[in-house]
Amino acid sequence: MVTKYWTVADKNTLSASFSGLLLGNRLLWVGIGCAAIAIGYMRFSFAERRTKSKLVQPRETQEAPMVVSPPVLQLTDSSWAKLWGSFKIHFRGMATTPAFIVIAAIASVICLLALAFEGTQFQGNETYQTFPVTYRVIDLIRGTLYYFVIVVITYFAGALVWKDRDERISEIADATPTPEWVSYAARLATLVGMVLLIQIAAIVAGVVFQAVHGYHRFQFGLYVHELLFRDGSGFLFLAVLAFLVHALAPNKYVGYFVFITFFVVNTFLWQALNVATHLVQFAGRPKVIYSDFFGDAPYRCAWNWFTFYWSLFCALLAIATVMFWPRGRAER
Repeated sequence: MVTKYWTVADKNTLSASFSGLLLGNRLLWVGIGCAAIAIGYMRFSFAERRTKSKLVQPRETQEAPMVVSPPVLQLTDSSWAKLWGSFKIHFRGMATTPAFIVIAAIASVICLLALAFEGTQFQGNETYQTFPVTYRVIDLIRGTLYYFVIVVITYFAGALVWKDRDERISEIADATPTPEWVSYAARLATLVGMVLLIQIAAIVAGVVFQAVHGYHRFQFGLYVHELLFRDGSGFLFLAVLAFLVHALAPNKYVGYFVFITFFVVNTFLWQALNVATHLVQFAGRPKVIYSDFFGDAPYRCAWNWFTFYWSLFCALLAIATVMFWPRGRAER
């Protein structure tokens, strides 16, 4: 109704504002949805309902002598303590593996070489400002480092999901009273922590490179916002997807094949099909261009909305992963 009488030019340049009937419609249905969730939450209970047959006990049972059971050891550790302990075990085990150390070392060397040869150049020529500005250093880090981050996510997602089964301790670990979400969250946090280690090392390399060339406006907030928040959220989306693929895969190598195939298709297929929307490309978000004059003002709103959209979608993927998390002995 709002855009019914708009011209083609209006539809290409304007957007419907949340006011009037459109705002009232959204508030109405959001309120109905919240009310439905609240009613369902209040009426749902995990307690087992007792029937009359359970309340009426046979006479023989009532007259039977009471047997005192031995004391049962109560587990005092909360789920959060289990999560923290599991995270420390997995992170220490994965971050010290030779594979991760080699990948991180190669990525650091290539990043340093790229900064050394291209940090004060633009398209092969010396820039008018010989100092390596922060946003230029960030672009170089993105262009050289993130291929290795994708390799880390691809390989270690499978290694973490299949860790217990590869070490033949899955039946012992699955017999412990540990919720599935704890196992999943600890492994996902481990993978995210490994990616953050590589990114933090790249930030340190960028700051050192700027200091060597006499540039001391480091802009640590820009480093953190662009590399850890913007790019880190995209890596988190990929990690959630990789865990779901391996949770559903019959073996680790099938999981690797499916995830790599999906990543390649998702990266190159949509452009070939002339699909420009970010609503279908997984983790697709507009490219943000930063400048010292305007920051990221022209692109920030669209990026935030698409990030919120894919965050909700990945939350559903995480719930599905917990539901299908492999536990117990596989049936043959």
